[in-house]
Amino acid sequence: MIGFLVILALVVVSVLLFRSMTRHIRKVPKSFDPPPVEDEKSAPVTPP
Repeated sequence: MIGFLVILALVVVSVLLFRSMTRHIRKVPKSFDPPPVEDEKSAPVTPP
């Protein structure tokens, strides 16, 4: 009986952890690259 309660508690904690992590992953941006620069004057100049 004690073993069943331990396993049940582990399953419940695992489900709650999984739900929490999926919420946090949705908040992460798809890319960490800086946004593209649209103005040519503010773009960095690359030497030829």
